[in-house]
Amino acid sequence: MTRRKPTRSEKSRPVFSARFLTFLVALGLAQWLFPAGGEAARVTIGWRPSAGATVAGYKVHWGGSARQYDWHANVGNRTTFTLKGLKESRVYHIAATAYDGQGRESRFSEELIYSVPKATGADQIAQDTDGDGFSDAWETGQGYDPLDAGSPPVPAGLLSPWVLFPTAGLTLAGPEAAASRTGVNLVIRGADDGIYQVEGSLFGGWGAWNALGGLTPSKPAAVEVSGELHVFVRGTDDGIYTSRRAGKTWTPWVEVPGGGLAASGPEALWFRDELHLFVRGIGDGIYLNRYNGSNWSGWSALGGMTIAGPEAAVFRGAPYLFVPGVSGTPYAGRIISPSRAEWISLPGATPSALGSALAEGVLYLVVRGLDDAIYVSYAFE
Repeated sequence: MTRRKPTRSEKSRPVFSARFLTFLVALGLAQWLFPAGGEAARVTIGWRPSAGATVAGYKVHWGGSARQYDWHANVGNRTTFTLKGLKESRVYHIAATAYDGQGRESRFSEELIYSVPKATGADQIAQDTDGDGFSDAWETGQGYDPLDAGSPPVPAGLLSPWVLFPTAGLTLAGPEAAASRTGVNLVIRGADDGIYQVEGSLFGGWGAWNALGGLTPSKPAAVEVSGELHVFVRGTDDGIYTSRRAGKTWTPWVEVPGGGLAASGPEALWFRDELHLFVRGIGDGIYLNRYNGSNWSGWSALGGMTIAGPEAAVFRGAPYLFVPGVSGTPYAGRIISPSRAEWISLPGATPSALGSALAEGVLYLVVRGLDDAIYVSYAFE
């Protein structure tokens, strides 16, 4: 996939001023359908909202040639759209525009050029010649070499099969995993909405579950900093609360400074000497609050929207996001710039957000299965 900027003639198009900073990205692999007339595919794209205060909505434009769009769709104020009926091996040029309340349109965004992988059946789609965890069809469609295991430079899938977590338990939301000095801390929302924690590792075994008190309707977040385990939860009032373990003692639950409300469970990541706390707001926007060891920065909007709380981890020297796709398929995305991630699909399915942690050179990825049981898989640095 590549993008190109508007030509000089396109820049001269009379439009309203929207500060249209939109970029387009494909949010997942092509999904194949088999209607009566033959094969067709669909792909979902997304974009950052315009910074203009007068923007009333967006239109998506696409066609078979650069800046020559045969179709368009008015998507209202949404920032994602699924293109359907795409033909295999065809190249599509996609752009977006914003419009105001009077119907005036902005200039085109940067152009996304998407090549639909060739499909000759499920086996063709799943073929992986170089064994790097990515199908040949996807690598070819994204401009990578299907014969080179180092292209693309992202984790080569999960190296172990999913197995039932060795310490019995049920969860109603995605589990959370946080690295500790002796292994991994796993924090879950129990079947009774209580908050529970267990510590252990692949090599040393797992301990018993500890009840932390309190209730949560969503997946918890956890991160260890200087030997202290910080846990964050969405309360039953949609507020964001935290408790901290120093040694064997847990502090009472308190609201995170800055207030705010969350529509799903939060996410925490230690990066560049600061604790980063991410939430999906009530309006589905993504917000960040940073803690430097003494003070919180307060909530700031990052732009973009989400339908589930993301999971973040630093692996092989790069930050990664793990999310459940719209069909329940898990995806891993390596963040290579503030506006771009390289996504791959992972095995299995989950109805909730994922959990991950890196400890002793092992990336632990934990999911809630469709049977509500807890499954874990591993990748090695």
